[in-house]
Amino acid sequence: MRTALGSKNITVCNPDYPGLPNAIEQNTSIGYIRFHGVPKLFYSEYTTEELKEIKYQIDELSFREVYVYFNNTASTAGIVNALEFLKLTK
Repeated sequence: MRTALGSKNITVCNPDYPGLPNAIEQNTSIGYIRFHGVPKLFYSEYTTEELKEIKYQIDELSFREVYVYFNNTASTAGIVNALEFLKLTK
């Protein structure tokens, strides 16, 4: 399915979601990653090490551009993680 979507230039979302693998897959030149909070959906904050691992995975792929969304916003975790991830990109 990812290949079929990529052939139509439709980017697949890479969600980080409880129970799903967290490896980033690339099917177009655009990356789309959503952090939902693991293990507690919408609440859990990601560690610095987890964010560094995702950043490393992104850097290893040949994306032209990448969009990263933090949807663990039922608490302050999403804001904290977004600001920390931003620092990792500079």
